Amino acid sequence: MAYQSYETYQKDDSKLLKGILIGAALGAAVAMLDRSTRQSMKQRSIGVKDTTKNLARTVKDDPQSLTSGMKETFQSASTAVNDVVEDVKHLMNTVDSVKNTGMQAVEQVKGAGSEVAKIGSKLKDAGQDVKEHSQDTVAEFSDKNSTSPTSTSGPSYAELDNDPHVVGRNQGN
Repeated sequence: MAYQSYETYQKDDSKLLKGILIGAALGAAVAMLDRSTRQSMKQRSIGVKDTTKNLARTVKDDPQSLTSGMKETFQSASTAVNDVVEDVKHLMNTVDSVKNTGMQAVEQVKGAGSEVAKIGSKLKDAGQDVKEHSQDTVAEFSDKNSTSPTSTSGPSYAELDNDPHVVGRNQGN
């Protein structure tokens, strides 16, 4: 694709603009050949002329009313814009608050997760201590019972017969 210089582009643009203006003028001239179009344009022109005269007369006769009317319009528009600005500020504060609350909630959940991990670690340690203590107790009990000369299954009948708190084999009947 060949690039055109600025001057060439400007000349082509100028030709385009001239063509558009000539086409519009010819189109308007052809449209004016129709009688109904001419009548419609005449009525619209009269309407625009009357509206402009009335506005000029109003400004000339009572410029204060036009000025006060414009002031009221601008004030109401300004109030509406200020209300919208305040609403947007409030919305932004709400969004920031929700965002901060969400971030705080995430931090609290993370903190709770670390607390749960600490509790789990403590439970694990306690379980390990219970396991070790029960193993020590079983070993101690086994050691105590294994030192008995007669039996490892408990006291003998002879030992029970000599104990005054235990009813012997022959004493219960």
